[in-house]
Amino acid sequence: MPEKQETHRNTRESSADCMIGVVGFGLIGASIVALAIEELKGVTIKCYEANDNHIELLEESYENVVFVESVHELTDCNYIFIATPPDSVCGIACDLLSDKKCNSIVVDVASTKKGIDDCIRSNAVRYQKYLGGHPLAGGNTEGPEFSSADVLRNATFIITPHESFCAEDLQAVRKLLSDMSFDVICMSTSEHDEILALTSHLPHLISYAYSNVLISASRNKDIASVASKSTRGISYFASSNVEMWVDIFSKNDFLYKWLDELIVQLIRIRRDSRTGDLSDLAESLTTASELQRTVLKSNDKS
Repeated sequence: MPEKQETHRNTRESSADCMIGVVGFGLIGASIVALAIEELKGVTIKCYEANDNHIELLEESYENVVFVESVHELTDCNYIFIATPPDSVCGIACDLLSDKKCNSIVVDVASTKKGIDDCIRSNAVRYQKYLGGHPLAGGNTEGPEFSSADVLRNATFIITPHESFCAEDLQAVRKLLSDMSFDVICMSTSEHDEILALTSHLPHLISYAYSNVLISASRNKDIASVASKSTRGISYFASSNVEMWVDIFSKNDFLYKWLDELIVQLIRIRRDSRTGDLSDLAESLTTASELQRTVLKSNDKS
């Protein structure tokens, strides 16, 4: 089971004196910066962003943030958060962890973990300074113009420490994240990917698939004018970042375990709805409806 890190922010020293580096100034990267500025008074923040438009957009909003021209200019930071698409994380992390000047704790925030961890384990010089992480937040918007501290404030932050990550560094990261208001949970990379495949990746896959059904049906019918709230709800996440979700769908093998289970459930509902005795269908739908009381307790802000 995941290990939940309790927060006791008033009984511990502040993390304000540290220096934080951020690679990638999209929604999550910029929101990490905004949250750190608000929660860690006096913190020093340096950022690397390859998109000049993002830099121009945010330099006025983040006057105290230093934008650097290379990730290697972040090596004097205590912590470096990599907030880039999953397919670029390994290369950036290995580049940093192979720099002899870098003694930073490098944390990535991608929504898949095992493949990234395996890649960094095989290629990084100082794998022991890498930690996988994932804040459960973000929603359906993208880009730094939608960033704010509230995007991440009080969100759950999953970390996936490996056997080479030292206990002292783990305690330091937990303290930093807790001081930033995160509710920290610790689990393995495989457990993370299996759980997120079910609770995040599969719902997005369903949204894209359902939207394609709507597109197919719309060729001969005016669907948009009679679309219901449930139609809008299910298709909502199909407007997410397509490039990112192509990457996620292709990298989380656990997703297809749950997709197979979903197909089984759909076939079962189709079968039960065609029989004369609908008791099996009623029992299945009743069990499913009871789950809502559990799901609604989640504090995932995405």
